[in-house]
Amino acid sequence: MKDDNKYYFLVTIYGNNFSPKILKEKSDLIINEIVAKGDKIFRNGNFIKYADYSYASYNKTVEQNENWNVVFNFILDTLVENYESIKVAQGTTINVYIGIEYKNQCNFELRVDEIEKLNKIKATIAISTGKEGNII
Repeated sequence: MKDDNKYYFLVTIYGNNFSPKILKEKSDLIINEIVAKGDKIFRNGNFIKYADYSYASYNKTVEQNENWNVVFNFILDTLVENYESIKVAQGTTINVYIGIEYKNQCNFELRVDEIEKLNKIKATIAISTGKEGNII
């Protein structure tokens, strides 16, 4: 059965003394954005504010030819493999966000091994769902 849902993942790592620079040097994580405390934050080209804390993030929109679960497990496995580097960089909080847009219905479940991976890295997970065009 074809899954017509659209999936978006966002992983954010931060902490009071977190160093995104150290994380980038010591890990194999794919990082799309690094912000240091005090950096200017822009949205749509407009200055919003100065960053209150340092963070590193990775975001991924699942392409139509990709399996969302394979992408999700790749993200989890990469976080688990790099967890020691996250701790060295003083990353104390890992947030995993999943956004799902659906056409007719959205059912979502995590397997025990996926929950164990999230627990191993002490990550929080947030899942948002909405009708097509309302989430991503």
